[in-house]
Amino acid sequence: MLPLPLSLDICFTTQTILQQRSQSQCYYPSKNEKFRVSSHSMWSDSLWIFDNLTPGTKKKYCRIVWDVPMTDGTNLCDPEYAVLLEELRILVWSCFIDPRNSAALAPASLTPFGRGINMLAVWMVENNYMHLDELDQRASERYREAVQKRIANRLEIHDFPECDVDDMWCEQSGGVSSAWVMHLLMPWSKIWSQRSALKDAGLGAIKTGKPFGGTSINKISEDLATALHTAIPPLPDEVAIEILNVAQNYMDSSVYDLTEISEYVAALRYCKIAKTTPDKFVQDFDFNSRYRSLKKWHANPLRSSGRLVGVRRLIDDFIGAASATIQGESGMRVSELLSLKAGLRPKGLPECITVRPSRSGMLNLYYITGMTSKMRANPEETEWLIGATPRDSKILPVAVQAIVAVQELLDPWRKLADENTSDLLFIDWKCPGFPNSEDEIVPMTAQALSRRQQTFFFRMVNWENFGDDPAFRVYKATKGKCIVTHQWRKTYARFLFQVNPKMIPAIARQFKHLSLAMTEKAYVGTDISLLKDIANENLNMTADLLLKQLRGHGPKHIGRLAKIMDSYKPDMEKIIEDANGQSAYEATRSWCANRNLKIFFHGYGSCLPGLAPTEAECHKKGQTVHWANKTPNYGHRRPGTCTGCYLFIAGPDTIDYWMKRYSDNITAWQKAKIAGVESQFTVAKNRAEQSLSYLRGWGVDVPLISLEDEVFN
Repeated sequence: MLPLPLSLDICFTTQTILQQRSQSQCYYPSKNEKFRVSSHSMWSDSLWIFDNLTPGTKKKYCRIVWDVPMTDGTNLCDPEYAVLLEELRILVWSCFIDPRNSAALAPASLTPFGRGINMLAVWMVENNYMHLDELDQRASERYREAVQKRIANRLEIHDFPECDVDDMWCEQSGGVSSAWVMHLLMPWSKIWSQRSALKDAGLGAIKTGKPFGGTSINKISEDLATALHTAIPPLPDEVAIEILNVAQNYMDSSVYDLTEISEYVAALRYCKIAKTTPDKFVQDFDFNSRYRSLKKWHANPLRSSGRLVGVRRLIDDFIGAASATIQGESGMRVSELLSLKAGLRPKGLPECITVRPSRSGMLNLYYITGMTSKMRANPEETEWLIGATPRDSKILPVAVQAIVAVQELLDPWRKLADENTSDLLFIDWKCPGFPNSEDEIVPMTAQALSRRQQTFFFRMVNWENFGDDPAFRVYKATKGKCIVTHQWRKTYARFLFQVNPKMIPAIARQFKHLSLAMTEKAYVGTDISLLKDIANENLNMTADLLLKQLRGHGPKHIGRLAKIMDSYKPDMEKIIEDANGQSAYEATRSWCANRNLKIFFHGYGSCLPGLAPTEAECHKKGQTVHWANKTPNYGHRRPGTCTGCYLFIAGPDTIDYWMKRYSDNITAWQKAKIAGVESQFTVAKNRAEQSLSYLRGWGVDVPLISLEDEVFN
């Protein structure tokens, strides 16, 4: 007997159930027992939802789907698969309640483990395996081949469910994530490690040795990911340009009408205006009646049935068009886009947009502020350049127009949302029409936004306009529903690079990449001609920097690298001799190529580790010093480390970074001084002084920054 009764009337969390079942050693349900696996799910349910109570994690449920469709139209929940379904349930549950040879799985691991269980179930049915004890060494090898083939096929047809993208896509390698592959192989590892537990549960004994010939699934996953190093592709230029043109036309034509409808329906819903009903208002609404100069974008009237649902679809299309435009113009990840905050500044621009003059003063530069978390321990606030206009222009960049439109379109509903949703730029509604309550207004998810974009592409783009080029085939066949949000990021990078290969450092800064190599490898792609352009352009920049520094030409650079360059002057003078112009440049270029010298850009400066590999401070901190290390140690590369390195140099192109570093740190130190705790902020003061030294070295007129009566400059 259990210490406490488990019944449908008492809800226990997954953790409580596991604890009590373990104490009683009643691990699995007896015949006809109403067995609960969480506060949400019964053993016999087609969906298990586990409670995730891990501190510090988002309050979301972890789940595994048992309602798995088979390739022949049947389903895992059909009676003919009842035995196999029960064995798979016992396998999964045993990993939580009775782990053998490994730690118990955590509820948060249920979803990724479930992907592997689902694929195993489909594969077993396809290959006529109806029991787990029928699986042997040969079966494990066949399954490994099936996993490789499945992923290769998905890459070929661009089939990337948005819920899988974050796990499947490896930002650093530019291809398939080994961790994602490992989830598909994990059931085999558990079948082997849990063999005694399965036997104790009444299942047949596993008759094979360790699967995959004893090779660990970690090793197999890494090998498969390497073999499948095909990245999510950028959109063909023709496809991207057509989509963005259609999106802009749709937004220009519909924004006034949809915003008016959104405001009025919200007022009718919540203020209970008695003059009319939302449905009647939409029925009588004359699209474009106040904007005759615009092309008629929607035919009146909407269908008599489901008018509000029809308008909701138009708004969803607008969100798809706007989000695609912002991503296409900035290269932002979907998670970064969804981090944007709502709100308006006094001059009418959204809170997430700031405008600063360019260095020449001829342009207005528009920056968007959001959060980035990829490859960072914690989310960091950062900003992206999203557009530029002539200084006196009244026209906003297209992406800024899209953000303004989303701000105004959804603003009436943000005011009615709860505090977790009301400050977000992108929100969603959990209903087919317009929301009736606060609970139906929720944050937009990556999956939902991807569907908005795909539906817009499907409904609004004329795919018949594209020719028979094989590059367009998959887009025409699916009418854009194969496109995922991450492709905009790659499309943006590819386009900029094709315009000018010198944009690689700028792309890396825009993408907040920890290394230039990541931009080159993952985003520009593996096109041989582009890779050659990258290598040549980097060699050109390296030779140009060295030659200008050695001869004292060009803009002033600051950093200890100048001392290293001085030591090479005798050698370089022998090579260059009395050569001038192009001949001197070619000689320097050849000298750099022979030594495989490569400049690395860091946003706040550059370095040339190849000049003196053993002097790199980042390698000293990481204890990775070696004469052959001609690239930085990115794990230990920080501004404080780099500025003390003999291989670091910074030019006027980094002034914006050092100005912000100066401002942030001197402000922090002054606040500490006013509070009487300045001794705790000496690091901030030193950083401010260093930044100020750099700025003055470039002749920058640094403005006075003061708090109360404190002045520092």
